[in-house]
Amino acid sequence: MRAMRYFVAIARSGSLRAASEVLNISQPALGMQLRQLEDRLGVTLFDRHSRGVTLTRAGAVFLEEAEQVMVAYAKAEASIAPFRRPVTEVLRIGVSSTVARLLIPEMIAEKSDSSGIEIKVRVGYDAELRSNILTDELDVALFDSHLPLNLPNTRILATEDLWLIGPPSRVDPELGPIKLQALQSIPIVMDSIRAPDRAFAEYLATTHDIRFDLVAEVEPISSRRQLMLEHEMCCISTYPTFLNELGDGRLVARPIDAEGASLRLYLLTRSGLNGQVLEPFEALIEKAIRRLVAANQAPWKVL
Repeated sequence: MRAMRYFVAIARSGSLRAASEVLNISQPALGMQLRQLEDRLGVTLFDRHSRGVTLTRAGAVFLEEAEQVMVAYAKAEASIAPFRRPVTEVLRIGVSSTVARLLIPEMIAEKSDSSGIEIKVRVGYDAELRSNILTDELDVALFDSHLPLNLPNTRILATEDLWLIGPPSRVDPELGPIKLQALQSIPIVMDSIRAPDRAFAEYLATTHDIRFDLVAEVEPISSRRQLMLEHEMCCISTYPTFLNELGDGRLVARPIDAEGASLRLYLLTRSGLNGQVLEPFEALIEKAIRRLVAANQAPWKVL
């Protein structure tokens, strides 16, 4: 599991040097771990060059699965907590898929095994997570949303821009932010209406009285990625959704210039939650967010 976590950190950072700083280990030791992983798998995961590393095709496939394994590992680790140590509290956490992809591996890295808290993780859409908090099915929810929430025990941890993402043949990042109205002439492929970035894009279109050229509604992300890479389509999305492709240059992005075109990263907690459980968890999340932002692995603007 350690080797997989190291691999994910290298892929996100784009170089062994940057990843070694994030992981707080020496670069030679990290390089040795990577070589051992590649030998064990029988494939080359990265192409090395003077500017750092880029994922090979095998590496990109492995990364997508590895990130899902990291999320699953967090659930598995939490499920056996009672067998490893006395458990004083159970913390039920709900996270949206994009937030899970970024934060769950960081939480694993930061969490102390001696905390005495069993963590159970559930992944879902923001509306579902909000409902689970109100019905006491969850203790904490972490999700991004464009909606202003007038709920008790709610904090905004960070904000995040919405982006036009596509192949270099369609999107020129040198032009800077793109006006929302200009998106009407661009073929767009998007997630289902339940997804927060899709709901946000539709909300912006309605409030600004425009209509997108929506050519396909596709799940999962891998299918949208294929359409974008092979058929030169674009997507309106958050940056982390296509973090790997943006990192290696296969896709590029322009921030969308429109009033209110930013998502909020919310921390929502159940009323009556034990402060002795909540406060260490909040500190854990804030530390993980700061690490990701400092390493340029998440485009959040921390509040």
